[in-house]
This record gives sequence, structure tokens and C-alpha cells, in this order.
Amino acid sequence: MPEPRPPAPNDIRLRKILDDTLAPPRWPDG
Repeated sequence: MPEPRPPAPNDIRLRKILDDTLAPPRWPDG
């Protein structure tokens, strides 16, 4: 299996945008 590596800043930003728009409100914002 490939070695896991930390996501790029752009990926983190995209993930946060997706979380803010799609994640259920019970998820902590953080």
C-alpha cells in the first residue's frame, strides 16, 4: 500500500468548503 501523506493546503481548503456545505450541522467546525 502507498504510504499516506498529509493533504496539500488546497485539498484542506476544498475539504473545509465541502464540509461547510455538505456536512450535517452536528459536525464540529474546525
